[in-house]
Amino acid sequence: MFNKTAICSACGAALPVTKASTSYGHYPQFTYYQPDRRQAPSYYHTPPPYGADSYSKTPGVTYANKNDSPLIAEIIFSLLGLFGIGWLIAGETTIGTVLLVCSIVIYWPLMIGGTVLTFGIGLLCLGPMAIGAIILNVLLLNSTLNRKTKSVT
Repeated sequence: MFNKTAICSACGAALPVTKASTSYGHYPQFTYYQPDRRQAPSYYHTPPPYGADSYSKTPGVTYANKNDSPLIAEIIFSLLGLFGIGWLIAGETTIGTVLLVCSIVIYWPLMIGGTVLTFGIGLLCLGPMAIGAIILNVLLLNSTLNRKTKSVT
């Protein structure tokens, strides 16, 4: 009845191997399929068809890496009162130039004049307006960068 021995992987003891008979023939116990890891099938090493996160991307559309440096520059310079520098870095020269000129010609005189003429009380309205302008500017630049990142093939 015992014709083979197997070795326990936990303790190293010899274990008897029996062949149980079934209606289909003999079935060997303790026989497990051990795939040869050196010859792994090629599908284990194949990346998903559209990149690592293929479920979140649209098939047939090529995505480039987004450059966030224009966005960071726009945030920093907008906090200093100079709008449009991030747009210029992103290659949007028309919008960047208009924003830069308007921040010098309109934004700064409005902020300085509104503060001086109202003895500082105007900052209660001008401060939130400036924060809103910064947020809107950064959101519009971000959507432009996202649109430029995606190119249809």
